Amino acid sequence: MGVGVDAVGRGVVYFVGKLQAGYRACLYSRIASRVILRLERGRVDSPEAIYALASEVDWATHLDASQSILVDFVGRGKGISNAVFGAQKVKDAIVDAVRTPSGARPDVDFDRPDVRISAHLNRGSLTLGIDLSGQALHRRGHGRQAQGAPLKENLAAAILWMGRWPDLAKAGAPLFDPMCGSGTFLKEGLGIAQDRAPGLARQRWGFSNWKAHEPEVWAQLRQEAQEKSRAGRKNPVRIFGRDSDSRAIANAEENIRQAGGLDGVSLEKGLLSASSPPPLSGLETEGLLVCNPPYGRRLEDEEGALALHRELGNVLRRRFLGWRAMVITEQGPMAKAIGLKASQRVPVFNGPIECRVLEYGISRKKVARDQG
Repeated sequence: MGVGVDAVGRGVVYFVGKLQAGYRACLYSRIASRVILRLERGRVDSPEAIYALASEVDWATHLDASQSILVDFVGRGKGISNAVFGAQKVKDAIVDAVRTPSGARPDVDFDRPDVRISAHLNRGSLTLGIDLSGQALHRRGHGRQAQGAPLKENLAAAILWMGRWPDLAKAGAPLFDPMCGSGTFLKEGLGIAQDRAPGLARQRWGFSNWKAHEPEVWAQLRQEAQEKSRAGRKNPVRIFGRDSDSRAIANAEENIRQAGGLDGVSLEKGLLSASSPPPLSGLETEGLLVCNPPYGRRLEDEEGALALHRELGNVLRRRFLGWRAMVITEQGPMAKAIGLKASQRVPVFNGPIECRVLEYGISRKKVARDQG
């Protein structure tokens, strides 16, 4: 992505650079949810202190009285028992700063604000910034057909990175999802393999109507990304998806087509139990299997979900010898049902559900029998 990391915190990465660095993060990051340009940070211990800190920002350099705003306030502190009240104090400071002599002032727009302001309160420290991303970055800008509970694109991309898919893709290794659903893993895997910037299809950003926006810099970055994408289409791609539901296959096909095309992608209807590795090209030494099997809260039949996880473990140990597998599922009975020893367990949230990303290095030795 070309952005130097300054510091890392829980759920956040800080970097310092020119505005171009922020634009580049918006355009190229597959894993980030938002990109915030920090404007002010300070200690606050009351609603009045929040208003005072927000008033220190020169808001007139960021928006006009004729523009709409939205304040995303996260956190609680002294005198701030809910986010709505916190957002109100920041909004009041902004409105008072840019109100014209005639009384014109910014309106609040919850759907399509011209400028989105981020306010994050943590342990008495308030950080204010401009949300350059606008909508969350997992919304890639193209349509999405889905059913059930599909992964967000940025979580799928993070799991692919954990599985070292960028390096495997360059080596010509195959990617396979035996329960592909709407095709999120396949779509993100294709984008990585073909060097397509995930933000290339988006038309509206948080900086689109921001006063300090630099259109020429942004246009140059987009042109660079388009050139990389055109060159990346020549990269050999071997991506395979399978699902027992014909509607899921149709959705996956449409989603992948909209995201960049189906060249190098093969989809088929079939049961997990009949899954087998695609033929190797002779150059690669392993493939990557990724999947998001249904689990407890996503499947009313918990016994059915456990049986599916046991089936996944049997398929992996019997047929995908020498492969690497990345599986996201609930911690507890579902993870245990797979019956394989994970080399890595990474805690993540899939929406509100706490999960684990399990990494397996599948042995090249055949097993004598399945687990029960």
